[in-house]
Amino acid sequence: MRIKVPFLAGVLLCIGVGAALAQTTPTGTLTGKVTDPASGQVYDLRLIENSDRVKRTYGALLLQVDLRIRPDLRVAASYTLSETRGNFDGDDASDLGGSTPENDLSFFPEYGEERWRAPSGPLKSDQRHRARLWAMYDLPLAGRWGRLSIAALERIDSGQAWSAVGEIDSHEYVANPGYINPPTRVPYFFEARGQRRTETVIATDLSINYAVSPPVFRQAELFARIVVVNLFDQSAQTRPGNTTVFTAANDLRYVAFDPFVQEPVRGVHWDFAPGFGSALGADDFALPRTLILAFGLRF
Repeated sequence: MRIKVPFLAGVLLCIGVGAALAQTTPTGTLTGKVTDPASGQVYDLRLIENSDRVKRTYGALLLQVDLRIRPDLRVAASYTLSETRGNFDGDDASDLGGSTPENDLSFFPEYGEERWRAPSGPLKSDQRHRARLWAMYDLPLAGRWGRLSIAALERIDSGQAWSAVGEIDSHEYVANPGYINPPTRVPYFFEARGQRRTETVIATDLSINYAVSPPVFRQAELFARIVVVNLFDQSAQTRPGNTTVFTAANDLRYVAFDPFVQEPVRGVHWDFAPGFGSALGADDFALPRTLILAFGLRF
């Protein structure tokens, strides 16, 4: 006897675009000053406000397919093409209420220019490609022997953007308009924002699941699960690691430069630290082959 099984399929297509405003800590000539009533000390006043001067946009195309080929076999896949751009990487969990850090263009604005202090480009969270392909098969067992299934997942994640950024002292080239404590160091992008990428991660995960109900307690279920993450132990560096850039602000071997009129020369005004871009520890790599075991009773 032959049994016909319907072929079930699903396809999902999504397109999304988003933009974000951010909390900033403007500190400038218009924010004024404030005096500590206890000590009489005068400070440059900082405010927390929403601003559209810092920008971050996200656009994505999502494709998803889910196929039930047979009652005991299911395959599915998803793919995301996305782009995250802007001139700041995100909110900073600080005592200023999660406002952007000092590369915010409203923070002592006279001491930097957008083109080198906070240029626009791919942000740290920018990951262009993300793909998942998985399959799950239920092995045929007699009812009293429980349920056994095997699933495999293939993961592909393209690298994320990062930048060569160092600190410079720009206050030597700015006429102080009246600040009490102007910044002595501000960030400087020595390359285009997001010019560099971490490595692409390709890995296969395997999962085996078994469950059975004890004869004396049918409402309960004994289960065991074995998961092997990154089955073939494929390696990839997922974080930049060493991002140190030497300048006159942190190394006396280099010559200071006027960022408003000069183009810095590598080897004279700045340079990469030895091992720049190299991993600093295990956390800079994708998770190696990992075995996860779980078992217990659920009801």
